Amino acid sequence: MGICLTANRILCEILSTILIVQPYDSYRQFHVYEHHGAAFSTFEDRDLAAIYQLGFKPGIKVRQQYINLLLTLLSPKFYLTFLYGRLKSNLVNLPIWRRAMSLCWWGVLIWLALTYGYGFFLLNIVIPYVLVYQIASLLHLLTEHTWCLRQQGESVRDSHIKNCLGRFCGSACPPDFSLRFTADWIRWTFTHLFFHLPCRMLIV
Repeated sequence: MGICLTANRILCEILSTILIVQPYDSYRQFHVYEHHGAAFSTFEDRDLAAIYQLGFKPGIKVRQQYINLLLTLLSPKFYLTFLYGRLKSNLVNLPIWRRAMSLCWWGVLIWLALTYGYGFFLLNIVIPYVLVYQIASLLHLLTEHTWCLRQQGESVRDSHIKNCLGRFCGSACPPDFSLRFTADWIRWTFTHLFFHLPCRMLIV
């Protein structure tokens, strides 16, 4: 058990450094003990507070929510604020060795930009690291819970039951394998390969 935890931690520290996301300890503290603890579905929950701050609140019409989503995804402020938080989480209130990992990795990224040019850096680092990652993170966050505030007297457990969503990727299979459903099976296969699978792997 101890070996598995150590291996998980090492892997998490390496991946969080490379992807510039929250390190192991801060993420575990936030997600396990705060987000899914007593702060769940209150303004003490930083995820809920961030979503409300972006304008995604209960009671707003679906069409308006989609317009807000589009405007958010076109907003430079959204990307810069999110990126600043990611950089800060990899540098502030961390052990020296973890800060050293971040600084070394950022040095590698700067070296890549200087060596291979800014076009390469934009296509291979900025777009996937900033645009694609943060779009996926926002979509993931918006569909994780219904994000309704916990009512007075409502327990954390009951609030979890009410606010957690099941996200299931995939479409129903055609009725059978007979030739008359060949086109349906082809459409089903392409839909899963090029829509459901990317949604599952890159967002959910």
